[in-house]
Amino acid sequence: MFVGGAERNIRFAASIVDACADATTYALRCTSGPAMISPGICGANAEQITVTTNPTFFRVSSAAVTRTMGNDLSATVQGTCRLAETTEAVCAWTVGASVDKTSTITSSTTTYLGTNVYRHDVAITAGAEKTVSPTACAAPIQGSGAAEGMKRVGVWGLVGAMGLVVVMGM
Repeated sequence: MFVGGAERNIRFAASIVDACADATTYALRCTSGPAMISPGICGANAEQITVTTNPTFFRVSSAAVTRTMGNDLSATVQGTCRLAETTEAVCAWTVGASVDKTSTITSSTTTYLGTNVYRHDVAITAGAEKTVSPTACAAPIQGSGAAEGMKRVGVWGLVGAMGLVVVMGM
């Protein structure tokens, strides 16, 4: 599974939430990764992210909320990718963050080419039986990238960086 440009040595597991005729939705969790990745992002206590995908489309959604050093921090990362086989992925990312009542949002587009379009082997831990008889989705997924979603990989890094800015500003 393409997981939004995640590096190759990160491992994932997922349960199938819904298997539709045109896409599958997963509850995805990072199970292991390099030491530089926080246990809150990868490992036994990592939170799940919602991923919807098919051979030409990838959408991921997540949000993080925490409180650190007396400040309320929240972040969302949205990602929608158009996939072209294993040769190209064009992704639109939007990152929103707030510290107490101060908010910011930024967007970018990333194109992954060649060996950077890496597909992870994802262990399916539950819900595989849903793929036997997929149903029609309420809102069909289009390979054009028209739908929006969110991306979790990097959220806690963003929240941590915002926390550092808050501390430095004190």
